[in-house]
Amino acid sequence: LSIGLQSLREFVSRHEEIFEWCEPAGGTFTLLRIKDPSVSAFNYCEALRKRSGLMLIPSTLFEYGDDHLRVTFGRRNTPELLRRWEEDLEQNGLS
Repeated sequence: LSIGLQSLREFVSRHEEIFEWCEPAGGTFTLLRIKDPSVSAFNYCEALRKRSGLMLIPSTLFEYGDDHLRVTFGRRNTPELLRRWEEDLEQNGLS
């Protein structure tokens, strides 16, 4: 868990112009808020899944608006998944 959380901390730090969060005190997931109000979390999650096979959960599924992404950090391969996500962000942004 600590490796996944540390990897996510570093990821968010590198992308603080795009995302903000409150680091969780427990559990294995968190919500990242998309700072750009013109970006739909639902549409972004769909596009990311189609492009890269990565699955994030949009906050619309929790009736929590359309500007958050539910991200898990409890998997053993979290650093690799974040690396793949980062590659997609660098190539495609939040489109």
